[in-house]
Amino acid sequence: MGEGELEVRSVLDYVSTYRRVLDYFDAIRIGLTATPAQHTREIFGDPVFTYSHRRAVVEGWLIV
Repeated sequence: MGEGELEVRSVLDYVSTYRRVLDYFDAIRIGLTATPAQHTREIFGDPVFTYSHRRAVVEGWLIV
């Protein structure tokens, strides 16, 4: 949500609307994000896999 949207809607409105859309479809849901915010965790649950910036640099996927 952008800053303008936060003035009009609350995070709870966003989460509940998003949740209703996801619950409507009977399918496996996969959420990918670089920044797991609290509302993302409320929708998808705790991360099952994390890949740190440090590890990506050490493994050669990122350059500092």
